[in-house]
Amino acid sequence: MADPVAEPSTAVLVVAAAGATVPDGLVDALADATDGEVDTVAPSALDNRLDGSHCPESVLVVGDASLSEDAREALSTTAASLVAYAEREPDPDASYVDGYVSRTADADRVVEEIDRACDGETRRQLRAARRRMTELHAGTADIAAADDVQSLFERTIAVARRVLDFDHCAIAVHENGEMVVRARSQDVDWLRPRVPVEDSVSGQAFQRGETLHVDDISTRDISDSDATGSGISVPLGSDAVFQTISTTPYAFDETDRELAELLATHVGQAYERLRAQAGLTRRERVMTELHEAAPRLVDADSVDALYKLVVEIAQRVLAFDRSCVYTADAERFTMRATTDTDFPGSSRAGSAQWR
Repeated sequence: MADPVAEPSTAVLVVAAAGATVPDGLVDALADATDGEVDTVAPSALDNRLDGSHCPESVLVVGDASLSEDAREALSTTAASLVAYAEREPDPDASYVDGYVSRTADADRVVEEIDRACDGETRRQLRAARRRMTELHAGTADIAAADDVQSLFERTIAVARRVLDFDHCAIAVHENGEMVVRARSQDVDWLRPRVPVEDSVSGQAFQRGETLHVDDISTRDISDSDATGSGISVPLGSDAVFQTISTTPYAFDETDRELAELLATHVGQAYERLRAQAGLTRRERVMTELHEAAPRLVDADSVDALYKLVVEIAQRVLAFDRSCVYTADAERFTMRATTDTDFPGSSRAGSAQWR
């Protein structure tokens, strides 16, 4: 089991980007608002301050909010929010930036934005949420238009790619005690195509019939002891699970969970509708083919030919794995036709085999 995440040792970590200076009085104002739990750090040392033992609640970047790849990766593994205090708002592509305050604003406004960022309520966060919701609603029309289950699953993966930020996502279906992957965003070695229900998070979500939001997979009781990262697993219809996965812990928040659940609701409705239609179509096809086969049975020119037709139709139309015809007299059952030579040719009447 992984060690529990340490409590933040700093409320706000202030970072001055290259060429930027922290305004006089800003650190003191932040300290007054957070009971003194404020610290400063150079950009080059930011990723080291975002580990489990020193992670702050919030990061305030003064100046250009462009971070190194190491710092962005470290930030993605924490629940810390990041606010930019800069001349202009960062690009929307800088999704790791939760809030923005103009350099013309005073310290009180900075404190307010930090609080909002922690609550997921800054303008940037709300705009991002609206964009993702718009993408989701636009994708539901494509989902509803799917005309078979496999197409539905593949369209779901495509919509999820636009709505959720993940390293991988998949849809698995329960089959004979296993969760079997039926669609995925890409081929990856670490996602097994099938796994026993009790040994996977998707299986646990299926069994419980509820969403499982796992911040750190290493804390879960699963068969893969080397698994790392986080994920959201949402039941889909009566036997499937939609799963979005990140290779880093703490990659998803409550907004991600809500969007994944809303997506799964739309897909689940379409999934059950397509399954019902497929079942009805199959029954109609079977009835049609049975009616078409009836004249062949009537026209059989011998008893043996009739028996052979019976097992042939059972296999082709009813999709039976095995079938046979036996005739019975007072003492024995005698095989007259079969699709499987492993069936016994005869058996004594009343034997346990036939009870």
